[in-house]
Amino acid sequence: MREKTRRFFTRIIKRILAVVGIDPSFVAQVVNTVTPSTVYRELCYRVRGSRYPIPPPGLIWAVIGTPWASDYVEGGEAGAKEILELLRENDIDADRFDTFLDFGCGCGRIIRYLVDLKVDLYGTDSNPQLIRWCRSKLGFAEFDTNNPFPPLEYIDGSFDFVFAGSVFTHIGEELQEAWITEMRRILKTGGYLWFTTHGEQRIHVLTKQQQEQFRRGDLVTVGNGDEGSNACASFQSRKFVEERLLEGFELVEFAPGGTRGFGAQDIYILRKT
Repeated sequence: MREKTRRFFTRIIKRILAVVGIDPSFVAQVVNTVTPSTVYRELCYRVRGSRYPIPPPGLIWAVIGTPWASDYVEGGEAGAKEILELLRENDIDADRFDTFLDFGCGCGRIIRYLVDLKVDLYGTDSNPQLIRWCRSKLGFAEFDTNNPFPPLEYIDGSFDFVFAGSVFTHIGEELQEAWITEMRRILKTGGYLWFTTHGEQRIHVLTKQQQEQFRRGDLVTVGNGDEGSNACASFQSRKFVEERLLEGFELVEFAPGGTRGFGAQDIYILRKT
């Protein structure tokens, strides 16, 4: 009886949340992760603020799957530092770039920490709500909305550097090949593409059969959400990337599980030949 009652009230609550426009999974994430420490840190960030405005919890959750400002700020700062450090390690001078694109920019958690680069900053995302927020709050860059599939509205050879953090982690094989072709189109010759994937360090969430597919070099996509959403996750090995995504590129850097701002994802830096 108690279990039936719980299920009944769960259904009622989900319907109420749907009516008022709140995603039940957002509420569940808050309930499951809230602690006195997270509340204290949230208040500190909200009161103290940051160099640029911090998005509301719902927008943060839509991008990184957690609603907390601390995760947004600290993860974004770590991700931006990682980009600059790894470029320096590969003797790539970011100060020589003229144009930088954050592809899948979300609500600007990485690009906000790159404003001191002497480059023209651009961001694009398929979620118009996120782009509206960026346009209204982050005036240092030019933001655009893109479709879930190519092309982008930029002309050929527009960018010296394209960053695609945790984008290929949420799309399937056909879209990955289409977007890698589009990245090649919008990059200048000699320009760089940085993207991340779910690699060996993330496959513990897969079934044994799926892990075998991964190690054979197949792309494994799981989840019941639309491509491009956090409910869709793709996993791929270096073998898949080298065999399917490197045409027209030179592999400059492969850092397995190297990301700090994206949860131990693999990093690839490619140079357009």
